[in-house]
Amino acid sequence: MQKQSAYTIEFYAITESLAKFRHYLLGHKFIIKMNQKSLQELLDQTLQTPEQQQWLPKFLGYDFTIQYSSGKENIHADALSRSFKMAWLEPVNSWLKTVVDATKKDESLLHIYQNCVENAGKFKEYTLYKDVIVRKGRIVVSNDHTLINTILAEFHASKVGRHASTTKTSARIGAQIYWAKMRKDIRKFIKECVICHQEKVSQSLLAGLHQPLPIPNIIWEKIAVDFITNLPLSRGYSKFAHFIPLKPGFNSKIVA
Repeated sequence: MQKQSAYTIEFYAITESLAKFRHYLLGHKFIIKMNQKSLQELLDQTLQTPEQQQWLPKFLGYDFTIQYSSGKENIHADALSRSFKMAWLEPVNSWLKTVVDATKKDESLLHIYQNCVENAGKFKEYTLYKDVIVRKGRIVVSNDHTLINTILAEFHASKVGRHASTTKTSARIGAQIYWAKMRKDIRKFIKECVICHQEKVSQSLLAGLHQPLPIPNIIWEKIAVDFITNLPLSRGYSKFAHFIPLKPGFNSKIVA
């Protein structure tokens, strides 16, 4: 999507926004403000591109109008939409410098970095962006413990992360950053998150109190099976209980 035209990206943003806030928007009239002027007449345009044919039907059921608002009229939002796509609370350039410094201390990444410099344009999987290694559109970072914890805290424990689940946090980080065994690190970090343990409660229903089995009407109406191993040899029987010896290695088919 990053390589698509501004028209396609802004168009896609509308469809994603409608899907995300569907429960708030249905049944209400609202205005969508865009800084892409060509989208102002989107609802009146003839379906020509594959994107229009695929996405416009998703607008059915909504009552809205599109207004053009130039970037100069909304500087803050316009600047965010053109950032490095990093929802970082500190300056992005400062963080990238930390990534570069950690990369040069990592032997495996330093080898990749040198190959990217020496074979500029010939490395298909890895490229350089301001001395930062990029792999398939994602920033490659070192397995430096401090750096990884900083990333995890930013994407999970900050106002941006909002202590999301492992799946959501992995998706958010994985869309922008990559390091070896990142899913394992993410699971471990969230599992050890104190706030998640304190604030999040189980959503499953309580098991309830144990209830006795109903008294059967006739003998052998109910049959229960329990497996007890390593019992001493015995020739006697207890009240309404039959003990049947089985050799080790039995399965459900043999028992049945």
